[in-house]
Amino acid sequence: MAIEKMTKVSMICLKSREEELRSFLMGKGVLHIVDLRPCLRLEENSGYEKYLITVDTTEFNKRIVQLNSMIDFFNKFFPEKKGFVSLFTTTLTTFATRSEVEEARRLEIEELHQQIRALDQRFEEINKREGDIAHELAELEPYAGLSFPPALIKESKKTFALLGKIPPRDYEIFLSQAEQYLDDLHLEILSEDKSWRLILIIGLKEIKEQINDLLAACHFLPALLPPLTTTIGGRCQQLREELVRLKGEKEKILGQIGEFLRYKVYIKILLEEYKNKKSFHEVQKNFLQTPHTVMLEGFVSAQEAEGLARELEARFSQDISCTLSPPEASDNVPVRLKNNWIFKPVELLVEMFGYPSYFSLDPTPFIFWTFLAFFGICLGDVLYGIMLVSLCAFLMRKYKAEKRLVRFLRLFLYAGISTTFFGLITGAWAGDLVSAKYLSPSNPLLILRNSLVILDPMEKPLIALVVAIFIGVLNQFYGIFLKIVKEIRQRNIKNAIFDGFLWYPYLGGAIILISSLFTVVNPLLYKIGLVLFIGGASGLVLTQGRGEELLLAKFLTGVASLYGIVGSYGLAGFVGDCLSYSRLLALGLTTTIVGMAFNIIAFLFKIPVVWPCMIAAILILGHVFNFIMNVLGAFIHPARLTLLEFFGRFYDSGGTPFRAFSNEYNALEIIETANASSCEGCYCPKLCSEES
Repeated sequence: MAIEKMTKVSMICLKSREEELRSFLMGKGVLHIVDLRPCLRLEENSGYEKYLITVDTTEFNKRIVQLNSMIDFFNKFFPEKKGFVSLFTTTLTTFATRSEVEEARRLEIEELHQQIRALDQRFEEINKREGDIAHELAELEPYAGLSFPPALIKESKKTFALLGKIPPRDYEIFLSQAEQYLDDLHLEILSEDKSWRLILIIGLKEIKEQINDLLAACHFLPALLPPLTTTIGGRCQQLREELVRLKGEKEKILGQIGEFLRYKVYIKILLEEYKNKKSFHEVQKNFLQTPHTVMLEGFVSAQEAEGLARELEARFSQDISCTLSPPEASDNVPVRLKNNWIFKPVELLVEMFGYPSYFSLDPTPFIFWTFLAFFGICLGDVLYGIMLVSLCAFLMRKYKAEKRLVRFLRLFLYAGISTTFFGLITGAWAGDLVSAKYLSPSNPLLILRNSLVILDPMEKPLIALVVAIFIGVLNQFYGIFLKIVKEIRQRNIKNAIFDGFLWYPYLGGAIILISSLFTVVNPLLYKIGLVLFIGGASGLVLTQGRGEELLLAKFLTGVASLYGIVGSYGLAGFVGDCLSYSRLLALGLTTTIVGMAFNIIAFLFKIPVVWPCMIAAILILGHVFNFIMNVLGAFIHPARLTLLEFFGRFYDSGGTPFRAFSNEYNALEIIETANASSCEGCYCPKLCSEES
């Protein structure tokens, strides 16, 4: 239950064996390689470039892009159903057998990519053509009643022709206004409905301008038809037949895609392998070189350091120099948290905030109890706790292959147990469903409920508020204690005393003095509080400005630190943080009050015959809604109290997660180990060809 101890590994290897060394280290998967480039002095004209290694990963990037595009292609037509898991991860774990891995390595990526790309392009061409046809049909279908080809509607030397739509009322107006020209016009109504009439006008050119002016005033819309040599109806029929043909071709393409779908798992396997191959080459950017040697540096678990050094010596003999040393304070040592299966789920909270620095404390075991207690107080209901435990147990069993999701669900399973416990001691069972209001005094559940209640916040909210703030005080003092422990572990005894221990008498005395403003305090206790407050304040004034040079600056900094303007803490921050814990009471009361409201609504209307079903429906829906909403709050607010109010007392973040240089897959799991390839784990191009 700590940060795993690391050993610094420095290597110098002959260039001739550097590639073999990389292959060996990747196969071992225990070394976190660090970037050595920042240690160079990047001055102009210093010639530092000769120590850098240039890496070309163009081919791997090309393959990765191709493989990703093929996966996107399959997902476009046959998307993966992620369901509940999609809330927690964007990439599902793919399970493959060893034989499928071997099949994948024999796959011709370029040929498959070209075939898939051709299908995709043809499918998109069909979609575009279908859109064009749909648009053309929408334009032509209103004129499908024309009995002659549109190409015939054209001007001659002496006549003009117009085809278009006009509202029925405006058509009558047009007739009355064009009466003097009717002898020189041919008017024909081709079709009509309530809104429009489709008309054909043929007339002498001498009156074309006058007729156009009259039509424009009567809202005439000319038809812009293509010069078809066939009828509109015939053209529409051709387009519909083409749509049917295109639909059949799309179905054929979908069938071909369905046949290619069996390659999807192979593509995912190859994607993981090419990412590893890219990593195998790209890691060289972190090395430095001389004309004959390559230098690299990394960190390995202290337990595995000696074994790694022995294997390197046995395999590379005199061609490599390997030095093991303890990490220094200036090193950016990677962090790997080491906790047992009980505390492991709470590491998610630490990851949310950021890993601790290597020389600091692993807060996981210290926040385990506090976070779960805060969650339980916020949700605090027996029924909701049982619901949360049952739901998490079911999902953990259903999605047991998704390890990260299972770890997340186990955290909520613990929280459900805490919720049930605090529900028992506060008497909350689905709000007040288990109470004398709804159950008889002899009901076993009511007897059990009453026998376990320690403090009912609904009956004694003021006492509950005091308890919540008292929990905040204890948690803040707990945080100061962890700061003392951290400083002692780092052998900063002065910091432990001045920045940690001295706050206890100061803040403890302040609590007693502040309490005297609201209640009667024993005179002796008041004097003790005053002595503690003055003694602690004096010590802080004398020590908090110890980093300043001038005596006046030391004094002013010490005085300002009492309030919290500068320094590691402050009375204002302490009071504010402690008051923040009142949200525990607020959220707990919210859960209970909303549950009570649904109980009242459920039993409000007693309609004959159907009322039992109505009560059951309202209770189920109401309490499920209340459960979902308050589970979110019960996670968010305790996380805030932990990550902000609590971590601020002792936590040093900024750690780099340990990332081993490894050939392990990120989103792929091999479920069969038989018939393993003889070149498993080797990513050296000289030893294992890309197509093997």
